[in-house]
Amino acid sequence: MGVRHFLVDMAKIAVTDGLEKKAITRLKRAKHEVIELNVSAKELRAGALKDFEAVIVRGATKLTKEVIKGSPNLRVIARAGVGVDNVDLKAASDADIAVINAPLASTQSVIELTISHLLASVRYVPQADRAMREKKWAKKSLIGTELKGKRLGLIGFGRIGQGVGKIASALGMEVHAYDPYLSEKVAKQHGAILHKNIDVLFERCTHISVHCNYSEQTHHLV
Repeated sequence: MGVRHFLVDMAKIAVTDGLEKKAITRLKRAKHEVIELNVSAKELRAGALKDFEAVIVRGATKLTKEVIKGSPNLRVIARAGVGVDNVDLKAASDADIAVINAPLASTQSVIELTISHLLASVRYVPQADRAMREKKWAKKSLIGTELKGKRLGLIGFGRIGQGVGKIASALGMEVHAYDPYLSEKVAKQHGAILHKNIDVLFERCTHISVHCNYSEQTHHLV
């Protein structure tokens, strides 16, 4: 992507989806003007970002071609997260705007959340919690099982998939993976059995977890 240049001192930065206070303080200490906005899609299309040199977004703000065209002063679009599917990358490139993200953001959090969902599913944690709140003792109907000895199928085996696989393996699960961009050698290094056919993954595994970006290629993958 062609990049004119990054921010100069005292840039005007819009934050549209919220941001950690420490990050905002750090930007202000660097002499930037940071303004937290609560704007609608209609306001964005009407030029709400026209006076800003940079914008920091999460997943809610959609920076479409129309929004980018109406923001002539933008130099940088920063995604406080991994995916940039809410940004029209071609429009940004055509406007010579740098698009940056945080590729390691939330990686460990997502790994741990995935494992927590796996544990909750086999131990019926949500159902047990609901029953207790309703003053019901449903012990017999909520007999769970163990993850040990089960087979986990991971669709997408990047940083998050590999991290989930590592913990699942430590819990005694057999780890399988489907990732058309992954070599069998790399999968083996991370203790996973690689499948080139996703249907085989579903046939072999007791549990499935999806860790790939949504795109035209992954639409209706499952």
